[in-house]
Amino acid sequence: MTEVAHSKASNFVSSGRSIKGLLLPLTPPEEHGITDEGALKSLAEQHAIFYEASLDTRLDAVNYAYRDITTTCRAFPAVRSERFILAMAAWFSLLCQVDDIIEELDANLAQAALADSIAILKSNTKVYQGRLLDYDGGFVNPGCNQICALTKTFVRHLRELVPASIFIKVANDVLDVWENMGLERVVKDGPAPDVESYISLKSRTIGLSPFFDILQAELCREIDSKPEVHPSIMWQLERNVALAVTLQNDIIGLSKDLAHDHALNLISILTVTEDKSIEAAHEVVVAMHNRAVKAALCSASAIRLASHQHGFSYSSDYADSLLGFITRHFKWASSAQRYVP
Repeated sequence: MTEVAHSKASNFVSSGRSIKGLLLPLTPPEEHGITDEGALKSLAEQHAIFYEASLDTRLDAVNYAYRDITTTCRAFPAVRSERFILAMAAWFSLLCQVDDIIEELDANLAQAALADSIAILKSNTKVYQGRLLDYDGGFVNPGCNQICALTKTFVRHLRELVPASIFIKVANDVLDVWENMGLERVVKDGPAPDVESYISLKSRTIGLSPFFDILQAELCREIDSKPEVHPSIMWQLERNVALAVTLQNDIIGLSKDLAHDHALNLISILTVTEDKSIEAAHEVVVAMHNRAVKAALCSASAIRLASHQHGFSYSSDYADSLLGFITRHFKWASSAQRYVP
C-alpha cells in the first residue's frame, strides 16, 4: 500500500465508517452470566496462576485474571459451571499470551516456540506404552521458555477442571490452532494469500474451537449417544460464526493493522490483490460478514426446529449461545485494547 493510500485508509478508519453496516444477531436481555462480585473474585484468585510468573505482585496477577474471568463470563453467559468458566479463561489467557509473544519473535523462533508447545500438548494427549510422555521443551529463548511454561500450566489446570474426554478434545483443537498459527507466521512474511486461503487460516488461529468444545460440554452434556441435530448443521453454524468473528477482527482491527503495517488483514489484502480502494474492500468484507451471519441464523433455525421435534433444548441452547457470541464479540472487540493502535 502506497503512502497516499495508507493515509486515505487511516482517514477512513478514523472517521468511524469502518464498523458501519454490520449485521448482528439480537442477544437475549436476560443473558448476563455470573455477575456476583464475590464469585468473580474467587474465580480470579484461582485463575491468577497464569500470570504469577510474568507479573511482579500477586495483586497484579489477580487483576489480570479478573479481566479474563469477566471477559469469559460476558462472552459465554450460558456457562454457569465454575470449572468450565475457569477452563475457558485458561484457554483465553494462553491464546492471548502466546499470540502476543509470537508477534515479537522472528519466524524461526516463533516456529520453535509453537513446536515446543505442540510437543507438550501431544505428550499429554497420547499414551505410549501405558504412560504419558513427559516433554520439557527446547528452552532456546525467553519467549519460547514462557510459551512452554504457559502450556504446562494450561495442561495441568485443564486436566483438573474438565473430564478426560473434554480435555483431549480441547487439546487437539489447541494443536490445530498452534499449527495454523505457525503457518500464519510464514504467510505473514510472504506474498498476500488468496481470500479462501486467508479465511481458512484466520478462522482457525482466532481459536474459537476450544471455547466451543467447552460450551458444548456445558450445554449438551445430557444428550444421549444419538444427537437430535445432524452434525453437518452444527458444523455449518460453528463455521459461519467463526467466519463472522474472523471478519469482525479485521474490520475492527484495521486501524491497528495499518498503524503496525500488518498485511494480514483481508481489507488490506483486497486493496493489493484486487486493486480495490479501502472503502470498496471494506464493503466486500462487511458483505461477507453479513452473509456469514445470515447463514448462521439459518443453521440456528434448523437446529431449533430439530430440537423441538425431538423434545430437547440442549442443541438449541448451544446454537443461541453461538449466535449471541457474534454480537458479544463485536462489543468486546470494539473496546478491547488488543484492537487499538
